[in-house]
Amino acid sequence: FNWYIPLGVVGYLAGDLHACTIFYYNVFRWLEAVDAHSGYKFPFSPFHVIPIFGGATRHDYHHREFWGNYGATVFWDWLCGTDKGFWEEVAENAAAKATQVAA
Repeated sequence: FNWYIPLGVVGYLAGDLHACTIFYYNVFRWLEAVDAHSGYKFPFSPFHVIPIFGGATRHDYHHREFWGNYGATVFWDWLCGTDKGFWEEVAENAAAKATQVAA
């Protein structure tokens, strides 16, 4: 029920939590999960505009390495330092690509 905690807190503080709020939040999270698990970085994805979501690239790293990128949002990985391996891989891939272009 980790998806309910943010909504539950807001609903508790506001004094009301409407069923439509839960429905639309679930739809939003399901679309984000499909985007992250697709393995593709879709240029039209609205989740690229929202900087708190890692997308398919970060999620693929999570499934490949099993050590890092644990959070559903990038904030927790940044805060806990579990995204360091991902950023090292990004830097290595950028350096390799730059070397190929220069050659």
